[in-house]
Amino acid sequence: MFDSLRQVRGIGDKIYDTLLERFGSEKAVLDVLAREDFQELLGVLPMQKAVEIAREAHARKHSFVYMEMLKTPEAREIYNSVLSILREHACTDYAKLRIGLFYPTRDMHELERRREEVLEGAALFNRLRGDKLRRLREIFKGLGSIRRGGKRVPGRVVVTDDERLYEELKRFSDIIDFFLLTPGEDMGFLQNYEAVRVVSSGGLDSLFSNAASGAVIFCSPDPEDFLPEAVLSFFVENKGTIDACATALDLLGDDLAAELKSISEKIQELQVERERFSRVSRDLPMVVNECLQEANEWIVRRVEEMGVSLSGKKILEVLSGLEMGNGYASLPRELRDVIAEAARRGEEECAKRLGMESEKAVFSGLFSMDSLYPLEVNREALSDLEAYVGEEGGRAVFRKEQQTAALLKGKETVVKKAVAKLLQIDYLLALGEFTVTFEASPPRLGASLNFSFRDGKHLLLRKQEIQGRALVQPVSYFIGEDSPGKARVTVLTGANSGGKTTLLEIMAQIQVMAQSGLPVLAAEAEVPLVDEIYYYGRRRGSSSAGAFEVLLRSLADIPRTDSSKLILADEIEAVTEPGAAAKILSALLELFSGMPECLAVVVTHLGEELKTLDEVRIDGIEAKGLDDGLNLIVDRNPVLNNLARSTPELILERLSKTDDKHRDFYEAVLKKFK
Repeated sequence: MFDSLRQVRGIGDKIYDTLLERFGSEKAVLDVLAREDFQELLGVLPMQKAVEIAREAHARKHSFVYMEMLKTPEAREIYNSVLSILREHACTDYAKLRIGLFYPTRDMHELERRREEVLEGAALFNRLRGDKLRRLREIFKGLGSIRRGGKRVPGRVVVTDDERLYEELKRFSDIIDFFLLTPGEDMGFLQNYEAVRVVSSGGLDSLFSNAASGAVIFCSPDPEDFLPEAVLSFFVENKGTIDACATALDLLGDDLAAELKSISEKIQELQVERERFSRVSRDLPMVVNECLQEANEWIVRRVEEMGVSLSGKKILEVLSGLEMGNGYASLPRELRDVIAEAARRGEEECAKRLGMESEKAVFSGLFSMDSLYPLEVNREALSDLEAYVGEEGGRAVFRKEQQTAALLKGKETVVKKAVAKLLQIDYLLALGEFTVTFEASPPRLGASLNFSFRDGKHLLLRKQEIQGRALVQPVSYFIGEDSPGKARVTVLTGANSGGKTTLLEIMAQIQVMAQSGLPVLAAEAEVPLVDEIYYYGRRRGSSSAGAFEVLLRSLADIPRTDSSKLILADEIEAVTEPGAAAKILSALLELFSGMPECLAVVVTHLGEELKTLDEVRIDGIEAKGLDDGLNLIVDRNPVLNNLARSTPELILERLSKTDDKHRDFYEAVLKKFK
């Protein structure tokens, strides 16, 4: 691969700095490129730049070269339109990036590799199409790059007295604060932290012996023990992705789904534990007040049910004025039992509602009986309980984090493997859906200079046909050394709107797609491997000297090399005066004919002026006439060795047959076309 990022075309100083900031080192970036983990580039670089760099890495890994064969802006527009339609079938940016690797080349090994991916995608699409595919697509739409994890842990600090360990721990300094403690050092600054994690062989035990039990936690030197967040943050931040991958892989019957579900369950259990103590801290005051009110209401009901000589409410009024001591001891045992039972029941209900039934003992004494009735909250006991919840909650969550980190250590590769697998499936499905839906087929890539196709369709028109907005007539054409007349250079004539431009674009699309390793929109096709593609679109309204000069400069580059070429030109005579157009076209056609590695099709209305040229075949898309709405009645397949009639000729012919009054006039003009 590459020895340096500077060797990768497309990586300048700015991109270099961006990649180093994201991945941490040049080696890490080179490893990403070597593995073709191109999804790692997304979110860091714009799509087009990521594609450019990915092409460089892909070509280097597979030992081939991309060719800069698209020699005109119109040829590049053809390629971009193909790419755009392909990408419409992809859900993820990764799949869209991978589709961007389908760029022209002459390397047969690489073209065959791409064609195999297309066939694999078509088979996959046919197997999954239907409800399962729709469900997968919904999942893919939310599938993005994996988050790195490693968020900073606030309010926590790790301290150690081991200098060697301290140096090793510095790699975690972007996640948590670290300090090296020495004997006799003032530790007052540690009071600024909610919790202190101690990593020591025993030398720090005495220093923290008087610290609050919940504030200090002794840990082993294993990272997942003293800093479980370093492992867990990856899984916590990517839990949505993990769940989506598990669902998608389950639909696909992949065994990896079970392992992802297990990872998700462990993270869910951790989140439940975190939320439990967070909820306890948040809801404790409210729950205590609710249970206190209910306990006092229960006392009222029980006293009234006892049936003593005084009414229950009257007895309570008396009790309210008593003080603790002999007065309380002199109360009937039944009343003392009711009050004590109410306090116990209320405290247990608090523990139950807060999900701390196993720890209900810490709620004992929460409701004070000092005033007999009503029960009141023991503020000292509540303060102790709040401290316990904070300290024990922190400890319990940390213990759960340690356990979970130990179980999930090294499982990042499982998640990354699952994401990579699904991104690849989205990519293959995009290729497959395009191939099946557009009824595309693999072309024969020939060494000879022949270009032929049967029942070809224009990509954009076929898309409209699929959408039910058009009915497309397939067309066939053949040029090359084995074609009728052995014509490598042809002139295509015909009436306006007869389909000449469409045929030219079909040829450009087939050539570009075939040399990109894509299937083409034809029942069958034979396509030569060329080095250069020149496509010149119509330049309406551009008959200025400047436009003519630009065209000539572009055409002048064509004969400079002996490379094989496909040249497609659409009415380029429109950029100059009619008198000069035929001369220029004649010179160009003679030039193209004299180039042994050249195929060319030129669309023009000047067929009559060019029919004397040797080695140039003149074909025509022949219209049968015009309907009542002056629309062409036409078979859009070119007739070989046939100079087709123009639209003015067809209109004159129609008028001569339908307008008896002016027939002589129309026929006189029409004779000039014969």
